[in-house]
Amino acid sequence: MKITLIGTAYPYRGGLASFNERLMSQFQSEGEEVEIKTFTLQYPSILFPGKTQFSSSENTNNFPIERCVNSVNPFNWISLGRKIKKENPDIVIIKYWMPFMSPCFGTIARIIKSNKKTKIMAIADNIIPHERRFFDSWLTKYFVGCVDAWIAMSQSVFDDIALFNKTTPRSLCFHPLFDNFGEKIEKDKAQKILGLQNKEINILFFGLVRDYKGLDFLIKALSDSRLKEFPLHLTVAGEFYESQSKYDEIIAELGLKNITILLTLKFTTMSKKISRADFLKTSGAGLAAMTVVPNNVMGAAFGHKAPSDKLNIAAVGIGGMGNSNINAVKKTENIVALCDTDWAYAKNVFNAFPKAKRFWDWREMYDKAANEIDAVICATPDHTHALVAANAMEMGKHVYCEKPLTHSVYESRLLTKLAAKNGVATQMGNQGSSGEGVETVCNWIWNGEIGEVTRVDAFTDRPIWPQGLMVPKEVHAIPETLNWDLFLGPAKYRPYNNVYQPWNWRGWWDFGTGALGDMACHILHPVFKALQLGYPTKVQGSSTALLTDCAPQAQMVTLVFPERGKKDKVKLPEVTVTWYDGGLTPPRPEGLEPGKNLNMSGGGAIFYGTKDILVCGCYGVNPYLVSGRVPNAPKRARHVELSHGKDFVRACKEDKANRTMTNSDFSEAGPFNEMVVMGVLGVRLQGLNKVLEWDGANMQFTNIKDDETIKIMIEDGFSIHDGHPTFNKTYTDPINAKQFVSEMIKHNYREGWKLCDMPK
Repeated sequence: MKITLIGTAYPYRGGLASFNERLMSQFQSEGEEVEIKTFTLQYPSILFPGKTQFSSSENTNNFPIERCVNSVNPFNWISLGRKIKKENPDIVIIKYWMPFMSPCFGTIARIIKSNKKTKIMAIADNIIPHERRFFDSWLTKYFVGCVDAWIAMSQSVFDDIALFNKTTPRSLCFHPLFDNFGEKIEKDKAQKILGLQNKEINILFFGLVRDYKGLDFLIKALSDSRLKEFPLHLTVAGEFYESQSKYDEIIAELGLKNITILLTLKFTTMSKKISRADFLKTSGAGLAAMTVVPNNVMGAAFGHKAPSDKLNIAAVGIGGMGNSNINAVKKTENIVALCDTDWAYAKNVFNAFPKAKRFWDWREMYDKAANEIDAVICATPDHTHALVAANAMEMGKHVYCEKPLTHSVYESRLLTKLAAKNGVATQMGNQGSSGEGVETVCNWIWNGEIGEVTRVDAFTDRPIWPQGLMVPKEVHAIPETLNWDLFLGPAKYRPYNNVYQPWNWRGWWDFGTGALGDMACHILHPVFKALQLGYPTKVQGSSTALLTDCAPQAQMVTLVFPERGKKDKVKLPEVTVTWYDGGLTPPRPEGLEPGKNLNMSGGGAIFYGTKDILVCGCYGVNPYLVSGRVPNAPKRARHVELSHGKDFVRACKEDKANRTMTNSDFSEAGPFNEMVVMGVLGVRLQGLNKVLEWDGANMQFTNIKDDETIKIMIEDGFSIHDGHPTFNKTYTDPINAKQFVSEMIKHNYREGWKLCDMPK
């Protein structure tokens, strides 16, 4: 839809301009084609009582604003009307607030409407003005006659429209709260800036000071004898559109100027600032102090982006899931920088965003474009997630990171703490966490619908890429479009072979985490969330042939979690979670309908409760009880209205002090991912032939002895001689188990790559 708004906007200031710009931003975020046509002359200077009509800030809007409306020039009205008529918008919106604008707006609108297509919608702040003049009614009638539909911002205005036209459609939409005031300031800091005392009862008058606003009544009320016992302080934040002397006289008449302890009257303008010492000197003389509320107090200078603003997003790893992540937000946000080590794989994304800066190395991108970036999308191979995300958060950038969140336990812990330390919005790319399936599973379990859960079985039908492979011996030529060294990143160097890249890296331990890391973040999330799991205490893994460099074809992992108290109506006893992949599946639950496939969207999870059994698919989809009963449980889990990606954008734009976390914020995704990569540890340590005991708080196994060793298969050779099979298995020399485990928990990065320190 093509929408044109006619009215006040930048470079003009005030609430009308803020409203119009915010409205256009919202339309734009919804994919509409929008523009604003604002004034070259809004009010003749002789008719404007204030200091200036213009804003002192820079224009930050990302939609067209054309200065082309002259409020007092009929020739301009005719020419502009004809111009917009030819542009043929679907809707013209006019923000109407006073009869003075009726001839201008009414004439332009009538000419536009002659195209027989464009509809005129008016958003009315006032129909009958606060300060009335004898010609108001005539002017208002002229404008009302061209309007096809009305939106009234208050009940009184809604009723007033009917005084002029009872047939035109009208709707009541109360004036929204503005969401562009910036980040909340700590109370003590704000009080210090404003010169307020915590012991005072502070009253605020905010807005332009005009007669009809009633500031004089407020001052008179403060003289009431019943208020003498209270330490009142009145702050007036706004510009005087009339003489201040009137208010000075009221203060003097009522004897308020001498009440400097119980009542201090501090008038605030937006024009000049005097020092705290000057203020105290002035108020001590019994005068009303003139000071300024700094821009940051009013919310414009703390770096907080209002939802009307677009995020500037950089993406690292854009050829695969990164492309999908970008597509989820590209219509509403700005894609300003793109980074990938494979420019052939990323070509289509580069071409889709020709204005975005291009980089091979995300470190260079951060160095050169950090000031242009608000948020980072990371969709690189697993082994570089932590580096990309950690450095972004240390710069104060919001982070969306693909699953699995990290490659190791230590990295997960680090990202969890960095997110908390830096106060940024975060999201892991397990999109099912924002879906109704996970929400429903949580609601049912927390309401006690299946009783206490002591066992969960989960599985996936992946891998869908080759696993269980030996290291290729052939060395291929590195394509010119691939920076192989940057792809390897912190992993040890290995010669290039096209088996690793661009997608099959998932099955190689140095780069990925196999089917478990790929799909457990989707399938086990409802398990982790609904059962309020934390760190496991025990882990045990088994698999098909386990090789040094490549994940096995199929594996099974068992994790034990301790008792966790209670959640709403259900106790959370010790629970055993078992994972299957590579074609392995758990036993079918007793009572399940024969022939019913447990695999939904790539896998599933089975919750065994003391009252019933709950089954859901991958992403938590299609949950049901084996008994056939459909619970009617109250809604306890957060419901996400937006898509997974847009919910992340929403969180980025919210004030961090009042932010609603995403459903896979790193405070949850971090500990959850530790569970996932713990499963990988269980598989890779199966050669120890024991149940491993885990101390989650300290990130260490407690039952691996100093002298224990482990051997891992290098090659699984096979040949036939005289019709008989010969198996030639080659193993590593014995490896110290503790050293091996230590490196898997916290990786030793290749030279040139380093994580930031773990926050305390």
